[in-house]
Amino acid sequence: MPRRYCAACLTNAKACCSSTACGSSNVPGNSSNACMSNSPPTGRSISGKPTLPRPQTLERHVGFQPVVRFPDELPITGQRERIRQALDNHPVVIVCGDTGSGKTTQLPKIALAAGRGRAGRIGCTQPRRLAAVSMARRVAEELNCDLGRAVGYQVRFDDRTNNETVIKFMTDGILLAETLGDRRLLHYDTLIIDEAHERSLNIDFILGYLKNLLPHRPDLKVLVSSATLDVESFARFFPGAPVITIEGRTYPIEDVFLRRPTPTSTQPGR
Repeated sequence: MPRRYCAACLTNAKACCSSTACGSSNVPGNSSNACMSNSPPTGRSISGKPTLPRPQTLERHVGFQPVVRFPDELPITGQRERIRQALDNHPVVIVCGDTGSGKTTQLPKIALAAGRGRAGRIGCTQPRRLAAVSMARRVAEELNCDLGRAVGYQVRFDDRTNNETVIKFMTDGILLAETLGDRRLLHYDTLIIDEAHERSLNIDFILGYLKNLLPHRPDLKVLVSSATLDVESFARFFPGAPVITIEGRTYPIEDVFLRRPTPTSTQPGR
């Protein structure tokens, strides 16, 4: 028999219904009252242990008003208004772009410029720890703020965030672990799932979890960032989500030929 919780006083439903301590006027047997929820309430994990309260970002981030600039040389800059409008009108937006388009560094800034990050953090997942750390450093530099304050990262054994953090980079495994204590991910108002085309087990779990979560979190916005591979499967998985395609950026390549061979070039296997 699953445990039932009272959303008013965060106690076991049976104990709550037998007293009027919480003042929630719960009546045993009434299926419409708050005690009939099978899910742990906000502030309790599945095991019943207390978790961190939802951050008061409206008060915490009043002083963080950076001047958000977008590099003109990045292809995504020309699409930022289109992405912003799609983010305002849809719960899920799929951004498809080649390498070099600027998705990873500019999508959190576009979300910040669109007014996100006030009711919760802007979270951006990366498949690898090195990418999470380096991208956090880059975005902090572009926003002219100290790493670990307004912009931070969390990877295994290293947490560079605090109560002032607005943009948080992390590995996808960190976000999955957070669902154990924050089942509705109330610490975030925007989530950016980067490199989704890799389709790792963690990424697939996160996408499925978010799809089931969105009906319960109408305030949550999700950006799925992917390369050109397998975009149609994401569009089918999130029906109605707009797909915004961004061209990549190429670099000139110059071929240089040596006049005479070097010793290393004539060795076998070189």
